[in-house]
Amino acid sequence: LLFIFSVMLNWLPGPGRVDARLALPPGITGFLTIDSLLAGDWTVFKDALWHLLLPAFVLGWTVSGTISRLVRANMLDVMSREFVLTARAKGASEFRVVIVHALRNTMV
Repeated sequence: LLFIFSVMLNWLPGPGRVDARLALPPGITGFLTIDSLLAGDWTVFKDALWHLLLPAFVLGWTVSGTISRLVRANMLDVMSREFVLTARAKGASEFRVVIVHALRNTMV
């Protein structure tokens, strides 16, 4: 992904915490984004966030399959419970039943 998005497409920056031409702020906390905010260096802050975009996307993408399977399994279980049947019997729309009643209890 790094090769595709940074070298071939030139959409994202290359590897590293920040661009090599930028001077790093003094390390107070050890977190580059927080240190750059404390130092008032908005250029380093923006560049550090830009460098975090691809790793954050990859880490989020890898667990999204597991989370979606868990939510689906829980949703199928919750949709057969009595309070969902009661909401349907009272005339609630399917959207309201799924979002308000079932999804809220799926996340518990």
